[in-house]
Amino acid sequence: MSIEVPGTEGVAALGLDPDRAIEAGRAAVASGRAASVVVHTAAKGDAFRSLVRATGDPAALAAVLTGAAGVGLYRTATRDCRRHRVRWDLGEPTPGIGTIYGVARASRMTAAEFHEHWATTHRPLALRHHVGMWDYRQVSVVEPLTDASPDYDGFAIVQFPNRADMATRFFDGDDGKRVIRADAARFTDAHRSDMVLMREHVLLDAALPAEPVWLTDYRLADVAASAEQLWELIGRLEPGEQDRESRRPTGIAEYRCRYEVRETGTDTCRLDWQPTALVDGASGDAFDEVVDAEWLRISAALTSALGPTVGG
Repeated sequence: MSIEVPGTEGVAALGLDPDRAIEAGRAAVASGRAASVVVHTAAKGDAFRSLVRATGDPAALAAVLTGAAGVGLYRTATRDCRRHRVRWDLGEPTPGIGTIYGVARASRMTAAEFHEHWATTHRPLALRHHVGMWDYRQVSVVEPLTDASPDYDGFAIVQFPNRADMATRFFDGDDGKRVIRADAARFTDAHRSDMVLMREHVLLDAALPAEPVWLTDYRLADVAASAEQLWELIGRLEPGEQDRESRRPTGIAEYRCRYEVRETGTDTCRLDWQPTALVDGASGDAFDEVVDAEWLRISAALTSALGPTVGG
């Protein structure tokens, strides 16, 4: 039985064959009935090894994705809580690493109560405490489309731009970890839920929605400098919030950026730069423009002070 769930309607197919999932995802793109198509694959996984998620016409997409649904097929409603900006060729693996959770609700909750709690209570907690993630989607199951589909109520997709952020910035600290785990215990059943590490392949990227969503970009540069030298230069690049605000175009809310410096060798470092803003379909291009301009400014300063850099 289907239920009313907030989000963009679509279909999700679970399988055990990553190659078949990619083929089915391409067929969904070719059908012309999808607004977005994303395939997640894993080298190993006990519960599943592929997830194809597509938004658009559920009936048409279910017919196309049946071949990839060796484990399960679902009608879904997807909520974009945080989105990474796709700056690589469609179909190429997304940088970084992702964790897919097949989530089952707590037995004391109805399906409607589960989806309401996930969308309104857990969502802001995840955005606050999973500080390293650059992409977060909630894919609610509206109804299973096959009798054999596992009894999941949704799929949580949490992605990080690199393994280091996943390892060290999954939470903002011990207090944040306790908050997330306590809330998860309120509305999910850990014994009936599953987790798989997966790689993402965006085959068709959805347009930004009309309502604001957190959008994150990611740039990096390898430089011949010590961490101390690089942090000193970053301090000169960021003279203050007021100056940064003056470089932000009208229409972009909550613009912020994060610098991360990691030593890669003797007097060599990698700079990770992650700008984030609250944008909608009307301000997405403005976000891209300010990010490109800021990165050009940063790259020029790095080259001037430290010599040639590698990255983009």
